[in-house]
Amino acid sequence: MIRIIIGELRKVWQGKSFWIIIATAILINFCYMQFSDKIAIGLSEEQEMSEEVPSFAYKNFDKKLTEAKDRRQFIEDYYTEIQGLQLVEQIQNYKASDSELALKMAEGMLKDKKEEYNKYFSKWKNKDYYLFTDNLNTESIFAEKIFKKYSQEKDYNGYLNEIFEQEEEKLGVSIFADNIKDSFSEKMIRKTSEKYRGMKGIKTNFYSFCWLEKISENQMTDILIALVIFIIAMYLVFEDKKKNLFSIIKAAPYGRSGCISAKLFTLAVSTVFVTFIMHLSMLIYIGCNFGLAGIQESVQSAGAFIACPYHFKVWQFLLISIFMKGAAFIIFALFILLISMLSSNYIVPFGTGILLLIGNVLLYEMFTSVGKYNVLHYLNIWSFIKSEKLIGNYSLLDIAGVPLSATFMANLLITILCAMLISINVFVFLKVRQMPEYSKKIKLNIAVSRLYRKERTSKKLISYEAYKIYRISGCAVMIILFVLGMAFSGAESSSYLSPNQESYRIQMKALEGKMTDEKEKIVLERKYYYDDVLEKLKILEEKYEEGKVAQETYENRRLSLESKLALYPAFLRVQERYEYVKNHKSARFVYEDGYNKMIGKMDNWYIDFIFIIAMVLIIMQSTIFTLDRERGMEGLIRATPKGRNISSFYKVGIGIINAAILIFSFMCRNIYVANKFYGLGLWSVSISSLKGFEALPEFLPIILCVALFGMVQLLIVIAFSVLVMFVSKKIGSAVWAIVIQLVLAIGIYVLYFSRHMT
Repeated sequence: MIRIIIGELRKVWQGKSFWIIIATAILINFCYMQFSDKIAIGLSEEQEMSEEVPSFAYKNFDKKLTEAKDRRQFIEDYYTEIQGLQLVEQIQNYKASDSELALKMAEGMLKDKKEEYNKYFSKWKNKDYYLFTDNLNTESIFAEKIFKKYSQEKDYNGYLNEIFEQEEEKLGVSIFADNIKDSFSEKMIRKTSEKYRGMKGIKTNFYSFCWLEKISENQMTDILIALVIFIIAMYLVFEDKKKNLFSIIKAAPYGRSGCISAKLFTLAVSTVFVTFIMHLSMLIYIGCNFGLAGIQESVQSAGAFIACPYHFKVWQFLLISIFMKGAAFIIFALFILLISMLSSNYIVPFGTGILLLIGNVLLYEMFTSVGKYNVLHYLNIWSFIKSEKLIGNYSLLDIAGVPLSATFMANLLITILCAMLISINVFVFLKVRQMPEYSKKIKLNIAVSRLYRKERTSKKLISYEAYKIYRISGCAVMIILFVLGMAFSGAESSSYLSPNQESYRIQMKALEGKMTDEKEKIVLERKYYYDDVLEKLKILEEKYEEGKVAQETYENRRLSLESKLALYPAFLRVQERYEYVKNHKSARFVYEDGYNKMIGKMDNWYIDFIFIIAMVLIIMQSTIFTLDRERGMEGLIRATPKGRNISSFYKVGIGIINAAILIFSFMCRNIYVANKFYGLGLWSVSISSLKGFEALPEFLPIILCVALFGMVQLLIVIAFSVLVMFVSKKIGSAVWAIVIQLVLAIGIYVLYFSRHMT
């Protein structure tokens, strides 16, 4: 019996495919966690922002919080300071605008909150403050989130007392109502109250616990685990069916009971292992990005799980939830194993499993956790998989008028389903004499299918190659998803300009074009204004040093004058361009930030998108030459008159078209975003008018340089695509080619990213 179990384990675990599939799933999960937010918002270092706070902010905040002597004071002081700095920035943003309404709003805010403004203006001007994020606007959102969490979690015993007061109030009302007394509502109130009374005395310590929330919210990990388990369950059956071993196994000693027992044991162990390794890899990734602060604290310290009715540490909570997930995935695995034994090919069990997964997800999402039909929300397999939600709260279900814990009922149902599916699998394997034999494909003997095949074979060679690459390999789907992703990223992107950047944009937009007397007058008037303010500030400081001005008067006047200089850095940029245009007759005023944004010169989001393009190209181009070899058609194609050179030429040509579509959609996205937030004008002006490009020839217009830049990008991407196709052809296997090249690409990206971060 042990030898049979070892044999089944070797069948799965010693195969290269098993480890390749797990590595690929981990890689996909990493990429999803890395780019699921960035791909939609084009997150950059300074210019663009959204409500998504960068991961390092939480990690650094938790580190500072651990070092603080008084956590309460640290959080409150931090929140107050960021609110004050944000007020100053908002007022300066209004002042930078050319709108009269904005200027009036700035005056009104300054009048209402003058004391707070004066308190934080010097800090804002001198940047004498510490940020956990990249800019003050994102920091304000981050501080708001932290303070909101802290306000909810700072007093766990107060939270419990509030629950008890509410329960007593409800219970008091129900006791006086004859129709409610001894009803399900009263039983639920009493049971909930009793459960939470046992939670008194738990000590909590505040941390951001964003890492724990990310783990519980990430559904991609669970979906990938389900897909890997589907493959393992099908492999255990179809590997024997392919070799026609089912009849031999059943005829051998211990062939029936021993074999099915070994398969069930292998399936359970493999399922638990895959669940554990996938979640461990996710924990390592999230730990590196967000940190794991508070993992030794009680789970009630995390706001998302403050209602957990169990005495768990955070690490215990995670471990128990992983084991519950493993048990739920075993149900899926047993179901797929059963369908596989009754099927002749992979399509039926895989399709049935997908439908079962989707059906349970829909039940989970359609029915809420409260209400009449919450039983359907909690007692389904996807709810068992989302075990963090299940054990992180206390919910009671109405089972025949008796309030029973949703967690208890879930564990009971998991046990029943496992026992039932094991019994059915054993019964089918032992009693069904003739299992369906393995078949490579489903035959469609219908007129439409015959006509379609006849028409397809009559097409030209390039059409056939395109059909294989775009339809059979799925490249068309990849291209459509990428183009849609670029369109969605451009539409959903947002932008943040600091007050000085906004002021510079407004001034340069007003000056764009040739130098005129009127434009020169505008610049010089602005220069005289700032020179006057600087002179007054200098005189004030001299009088203060001589003792002619009292300190309080000095501070008030200095703050008033410095506030007028808040946008002076923007004017210095304008003055620099004025001097250049004045000294170069062919030069023009051009607002350059949009062009810098378009070509990725302004910030670092560009490398993230280039990496995404590289990954998409690796996945697509790796199948172009390997498809024929894996389908056993390479030898036949090479034997035909046009099977070598012309066929390869068409394949490379289609690969180049793929690269061109990707880079073109990427460039269109960049042009749209740059024009949306910064504006792109004067395309015919010389490129030397742009700051940073003064050394280029004056006869080159901006539009030509942008086109040349696009051509260079296209050539680089084409060269990369050809390299990917060449390497894939040498490797021979699409799976191995994708895995090896993705690992190399990710390694290069990580090295670049780590160097950039340091």
